[in-house]
Amino acid sequence: MTGEITPGVAIRLNKVTKTYGSGNGVVAAVKSTTLDILKNEFFTLLGPSGCGKTTLLRLIGGFEYPTTGTILLDGQDIASVPPFRRPINTVFQNYALFPHMTVAENIGFGLRMLKRPRDQIAARVEEMLKLVRLEHLSGRRTGQISGGQQQRVALARALASEPKVLLLDESLSALDYKLRKEMQMELKSLQAATGITFIFVTHDQEEALTMSDRVAVLSSGEIMQVGTPHEVYNRPANRFVANFVGETNFFLGRGLGWDGGGSMIDLQGIGAVAIPTDEAIPAGASVSIVVRPEHLRIFPLSHGSDGQLKGCVRTISFCGPETQYTVELSNGSGLVLVRRYNTPDENPSIAIGDEVSVKFTPNTAQVLPG
Repeated sequence: MTGEITPGVAIRLNKVTKTYGSGNGVVAAVKSTTLDILKNEFFTLLGPSGCGKTTLLRLIGGFEYPTTGTILLDGQDIASVPPFRRPINTVFQNYALFPHMTVAENIGFGLRMLKRPRDQIAARVEEMLKLVRLEHLSGRRTGQISGGQQQRVALARALASEPKVLLLDESLSALDYKLRKEMQMELKSLQAATGITFIFVTHDQEEALTMSDRVAVLSSGEIMQVGTPHEVYNRPANRFVANFVGETNFFLGRGLGWDGGGSMIDLQGIGAVAIPTDEAIPAGASVSIVVRPEHLRIFPLSHGSDGQLKGCVRTISFCGPETQYTVELSNGSGLVLVRRYNTPDENPSIAIGDEVSVKFTPNTAQVLPG
């Protein structure tokens, strides 16, 4: 089946579902998902375990077939095409390298399976070795190189046949923290250098925000929001996205009506606050006010408390470039997390047990239903 080829779209999912079991035991892993992934895009499927992100990746790769719906690659329906006939390659979590082969032999394996001429294989392997900066290790066996180097070999092997789309299934999770951070930059650079569409699966929010052009946040088999990292973090579409992507604070409020460029909200513990909103919040409507920890300011109570939340510091965590405080609010609404960057010009003397006031500016807050 052929669909309309939309300029700039690499992968189009149209009402794709995937269910397992039968009768009363049917489980929907992916629910009626419609999504466009663009050419030359680093796109990430982000969500907790069991949300359907890996199933979605496997559907794109051909390792699973959809129960209903279509999957288009450049306008061609590939939903029933087997994986080896799709111009799509996958880098798995365990890399799946051949330990008895050298680095160069691993990179050239797929090309040999495609029966490419020997001289073309040699030239392409050399090109890939340069791309991932492993020329000096070409003759070494993969069991004799580090985890980060094995990751590069797996990437080079997947890229060697010039796929239209590269799938990466939690492919950084086996690396230690520092190496994982380095490989995030490596992956983004490789994607930009090759111009290939990368589709990356992870449950790590920081990883998704760092590397992606756009992110799809999933929950229970459904896409909650698709947007740039900036949009997903700063303008979450709902409470799930706000709570899952990064850390956040929720304050309960009640709508008081429209006030020019925003809505008046009766905020528990503070009173009436005007918060910028696209649409008026109806009077009496229950809402949640979302404020990221870095958008809260903390002061010793002696510095004044007009328009601020009062509370007691319960924990202080020094995290290098920042210090995090948990504050138990005096109004009984629970704990808030405050993140303060450690700069020389901002170093309030605050200790565990101190009475403090916490404040935010209205333009850093977002209003969500419920």
